[in-house]
Amino acid sequence: MESNSKETNSSFWSDVNLQASQHTMTFRRTPQDDSRCDDESSLSTNLLPNAQTYGIMFTVRSRSESLLFQTMEIHSSNNQESIHVQVFTKKGSYQGFQNNPEVWKNICDTRLRSSELKSAILIPVHDFSPVECGANEEQSFYVTLETLDLRYSISPEKPAGVIYTEDQYLQILVGGGILEYPFSNQLSEPRAF
Repeated sequence: MESNSKETNSSFWSDVNLQASQHTMTFRRTPQDDSRCDDESSLSTNLLPNAQTYGIMFTVRSRSESLLFQTMEIHSSNNQESIHVQVFTKKGSYQGFQNNPEVWKNICDTRLRSSELKSAILIPVHDFSPVECGANEEQSFYVTLETLDLRYSISPEKPAGVIYTEDQYLQILVGGGILEYPFSNQLSEPRAF
């Protein structure tokens, strides 16, 4: 596929009624004492989809318990056809590794269809390999499409690497938009998942 280096900002969306929405990460707590925890939890970020490009990299930080990430929701501006979604992960921060595919593990490679422009697309659990993150550890995710249709938020008030949202189990940090498919040194920061 031909590489195209661009990010579309909110002026592209002048004919679309932008409404705040959410991205959601779904996880289970995995206690250290071998007891079983069947409580599924999720953490959502506030999304004002004012930018889009091929992909976004961001880091999450577990708090006092290990977590098992099971799926996530994404937003796409493409509601006419199925979209090819890939999700990669690595231990630690994404920063400095945006153009190093060897360190990223592919945990999702599927085709999805968005039902409408403003709705979130849930990646089915069976298409997403679970990812464990130990207590007080960082795990990075890279969500990408083959087209310039992945929507996310520009975060001018918080720099990359700081907490964007959090709960008692998980912190989601501000990340960066990837401006070429599939990996690129061209990174647009700060961007929020």
